[in-house]
Amino acid sequence: MTNEQRFPLADLHRVYVEVDVREVIARWNEREDISVHGNGVEGFLEAGELFITSDRDRQFNKERIEIELPIHESLSFSVKAERGDVALESPRGKLDLRVDSGDVKVDNGNGTLSLSSGKGDLKIDAFVGNVTATSGSGDKLFNDVTGDVTARSGRGDIKMLRGSGAVEITGASGDVIINDRDTTRLNVTNASGDVVIHGGRLGQTVIETASGDIACNVPLTVATYDFTAASGDMALAVQRDLPLRVDAATTRGSIRSDLPLVAIPQRGPRNPHGKRVVGSTSDAPERAEITMRTTSGDIHVEWSNAPATTAAPAPSAASVRSTPQEPIPVPAPAPSQPRHDDPMPQDLFDDDRRRVILNALADGSLSVEEASRLLDAMGGSANGGR
Repeated sequence: MTNEQRFPLADLHRVYVEVDVREVIARWNEREDISVHGNGVEGFLEAGELFITSDRDRQFNKERIEIELPIHESLSFSVKAERGDVALESPRGKLDLRVDSGDVKVDNGNGTLSLSSGKGDLKIDAFVGNVTATSGSGDKLFNDVTGDVTARSGRGDIKMLRGSGAVEITGASGDVIINDRDTTRLNVTNASGDVVIHGGRLGQTVIETASGDIACNVPLTVATYDFTAASGDMALAVQRDLPLRVDAATTRGSIRSDLPLVAIPQRGPRNPHGKRVVGSTSDAPERAEITMRTTSGDIHVEWSNAPATTAAPAPSAASVRSTPQEPIPVPAPAPSQPRHDDPMPQDLFDDDRRRVILNALADGSLSVEEASRLLDAMGGSANGGR
């Protein structure tokens, strides 16, 4: 039979729990005091803080400690655990968790959450507020988190489903998967593992991976998007009606694009198989700026068939590898509704080609000599003559 201790809320502003080999469950509900259940547990009040500690007697190892707290936004809650799982149910206020070894679960919370875990999985469901999570080893799952999320992981996958807010992720080994989340800012740095983003909305973005593929199919906006991989393929889907500019390059790989792109001769020493292409869909000063760089990998840019408010299935890296094609110097754009029996007139092809070349000249991607050479091959000039 477990012992129960009760403590008045009074002028409390913090509850601090320190345990060794114990499971901790804390619940927030409509009550007026704080209740602590568990054998070998001691609680004492001091200067507005409630300290809850556990006896190190082995007979209590792995026994559960249950804590019930009132819903009080100004009451902070801290846990320091050596070994054991920690679960918070409907937490409120400032939350600070330090778990050396054990799984952590936070459900239906509101406030701010700071977590440090040495080894163990993390699952956060339906949380409103900013979250900072650092983990040495274990998978991380963020479901319906409304607020900024900062996640750092030594080893393990990071998955983020739905919710909204800025995201910053640093991973050493593991995949990063983000589905149906609305974010105005996304920064991902991953040493080893794929980065897959699907659905939701995506603002300013920086994704860097040393070894792994990058696949992104999210409605973009007028912002900057930088994708970099040392070794890995890239697949990106973009809306047809979005004003944008694409600058893609690979040292050892192929580039395929539904957008009209121009192959840019690269100056200086380089790998003989290196390739760089640029292109745009609009001359507007406000447009999406997309940069894609991979040292060893293929690049695939395709049109998204979905309206701007939804997302189509993410392009797979496997499809990039299956049918590689080399970019031609001035490829013709695909019609918005291609038909094999109704080809685009040659003059429309030429007009679009000239526009792409002149756009590249205007933004500095092409020199005057390079643009003149390409236009001369079509019967035009860099000054707009035909």
